Amino acid sequence: MAEAPTLHAAPGITATVEHGLPVLSLRYFDAEGEFAAAAARAAGVPLPGPGHVVRSGPFIMAWRSPTETLCLAAQEAALAFIEQALADHPGGCTVELTGALSAVHLEGVRLDDVVSRLGGLAGAPAVGATARARLADVPVLVLRLETEGASLLVERPLAEHLEGWIRETLLDLA
Repeated sequence: MAEAPTLHAAPGITATVEHGLPVLSLRYFDAEGEFAAAAARAAGVPLPGPGHVVRSGPFIMAWRSPTETLCLAAQEAALAFIEQALADHPGGCTVELTGALSAVHLEGVRLDDVVSRLGGLAGAPAVGATARARLADVPVLVLRLETEGASLLVERPLAEHLEGWIRETLLDLA
């Protein structure tokens, strides 16, 4: 993902925001079917199982539901490669979501503390997992790829609200 400006920082935690996130939704009828297998081949990693997230090369693959995986990349060209590879496969489709989601990246030893203040520890999944949560009173998909790092994916119209809550929460921790 692209370099994001610092939203705010407090001792033990920093938050950055990324708008215009390159995202492709992979939607399929069967997680074990040909479309899902073709997606896995194109990304170079099996699609993540329920509640998981994986990184492979330029891609982050995040389970969103039993019939949907989000494919995130730093460059839109990488997503175009996946989209092209899946164009002729039955049993699924791709939906371009670039620009529809924003990400707030949290990094630091106080990650779990910040997430719990935003709405509860249910929103702080284990490393390699995703969680749907209601943080700052908006729906968020939390992706955790590192012990001290997580990305909060939120629909773009709700991003400013989430950013405001995070900014105020970090001010309280300062």
